[in-house]
Amino acid sequence: MQFIPGLNVIGISEMSFTKSLLAALIITSGILTGQGAIATDSAYEEARSCGENPNIIAGGGIMDWFVNTFFWLENPDKNDSILPIAGSTEAAPHTQQAESESTKPPRGLARHFERHIHVEFADSGYFHFFRDQSNPAARALLYLHGGAYVQPLGYWHWKFLEELAGAASNHDMDMFVLDYPLAPAFTLDAIEQQTLQAYRILLEQYPAETIAIAGDSAGGHLALNLMLQLKAEDTNILPGKAVLIAPWVDLYIDNRDKYPNIDRLLKRDKMLNMSDLRFAADSVKGDRHEDSPLASPINADLNGLPSILMTASTSDALFDQNCVLQKKLEASTTSSTLLVGIDQQHVFPLFPNRAGAEARKAISAFVDAP
Repeated sequence: MQFIPGLNVIGISEMSFTKSLLAALIITSGILTGQGAIATDSAYEEARSCGENPNIIAGGGIMDWFVNTFFWLENPDKNDSILPIAGSTEAAPHTQQAESESTKPPRGLARHFERHIHVEFADSGYFHFFRDQSNPAARALLYLHGGAYVQPLGYWHWKFLEELAGAASNHDMDMFVLDYPLAPAFTLDAIEQQTLQAYRILLEQYPAETIAIAGDSAGGHLALNLMLQLKAEDTNILPGKAVLIAPWVDLYIDNRDKYPNIDRLLKRDKMLNMSDLRFAADSVKGDRHEDSPLASPINADLNGLPSILMTASTSDALFDQNCVLQKKLEASTTSSTLLVGIDQQHVFPLFPNRAGAEARKAISAFVDAP
């Protein structure tokens, strides 16, 4: 048996006294008894059934467990930036004229590169370039952030990229980060057009096979759609590889015939809920039918795509989606590898716990491999 993953002391000082006291009592109890919350056998069974041979990340320890249990209770400055807006009828506060503080890259990321350039698109959004020199490096990474298409780049996106940059800067790789326009002011048509525009900028400087694309949640949806668009246009311009972190690949989230475990998963998931996901899907799909391949790439032909590394987690509302996607990839000509976090939350590789660190190490190795 394994301890449930997920703890870091981040957020304790920001909790109310009652929540802090409760956290301390539970942690103390775990230390005195030599136990913490225990990962269920069913979680391992679910993970092992998610494809032919998934790589399981269990995390472990009291400190790891705490993030998944308490990290979400009260830490708004860090977590709200990647959560959907419940019940909102307006776009998230994405900048139209100037960057907000939340979308600016931290100094910790910029210090890994000699140059940071950002370009503002005419309609909305920014494209960040990170380089060590004036000439392109041997390889490039394009990152597409999550946030259910209604939230901009946030704290944990940047921290994740900062860690990747620490490895990438030693392996001759430039980094590009797209802060695309958001729903409901913009729909998939406009967002995908800007993503394709950003990718073409990379193609002007790097051979396609030297480009890696990565995205979390909605960014994973966007990355997969981008690859399908490129495949339809010309397979020679497909990137060399892709990383999909808990990709949201089916906008028909409440299709219980296809995803029979969705209600149980939503009870485990501390980040996502059905009303937010439904609002986000309705906001971004535009004129596309939600179960068409154009809106939900899980229904597309997945043959002939670049090598894919995907992460999923058994306490993620999108776990069923990710498992269906992995099985479809395994049945196709596309090479795919799956990492499954036991009892982890949505997009767990972004967060500061042991399981997240293990996932980031695997992602870095995949991106850095020839």
